[in-house]
Amino acid sequence: MRAGLLAAAWLAGIQAQETFTAIELDRSEGGALYEARCMGCHGPDGAYGDAGDIAARSVELAGDDLVRVIIGGVAGTAMSPSGLTAFEAGTVAAYLRFVASDRVTGGDAARGREFVSNDGGCLDCHAIDGVGGLIAPDLTGIGSRRRSGQLRDSLLDPNAEVRTEYRFVDARLRDGNTVRGRLLNQDTFSVQLLSMAGRLTAISRADLDALEFIDSPMPSYGDRLTSGALNDVVRYLTTLRP
Repeated sequence: MRAGLLAAAWLAGIQAQETFTAIELDRSEGGALYEARCMGCHGPDGAYGDAGDIAARSVELAGDDLVRVIIGGVAGTAMSPSGLTAFEAGTVAAYLRFVASDRVTGGDAARGREFVSNDGGCLDCHAIDGVGGLIAPDLTGIGSRRRSGQLRDSLLDPNAEVRTEYRFVDARLRDGNTVRGRLLNQDTFSVQLLSMAGRLTAISRADLDALEFIDSPMPSYGDRLTSGALNDVVRYLTTLRP
């Protein structure tokens, strides 16, 4: 009897350790599964497609009901059975609820476009539909790849999440000069950068004294934009879809 109680207590402890929250699952299992299995039809904010706003509906549905839909699909619709386990479906459900709580609402896309295209100077570095700079990520179709909450966070803290291909460096040369730019590639013989002026630059290892990663040159817009103006910019970016 005592052994059984100990085993039950041990199992309960393991189950408690496996308890997950939506915040913990952002960019982890639930987010990764959603991106791989669901985002193509439902979009990064869960609001695209014929199914409507599934992120908002995830808050309304009881946990078990939502998990059953994710696992079994919806008869007569394009939502086919997912093949996910109950635990995997649970992580996706938790992630959807996180998406609903973290999304940016409101905002005027026309005002946001005006800021991005003019006063914000965003196209000095970014490009949209072939117009703009090359040094920063291309924003064409960004609304189909990034959640509104992620776009807001990037505007407030550009260094919070930087993709590998958009890391910036200072290449310090043996002659005392420094070349700053986006690191494109490096090998045994040279380092290749896209300079801040938008020029492809190859630096010989023989001329290189040190290579130092630096923060993104993109400024934070937290002090520059009111909360309403920030929502305008995010709303505009979410409309940029293929």
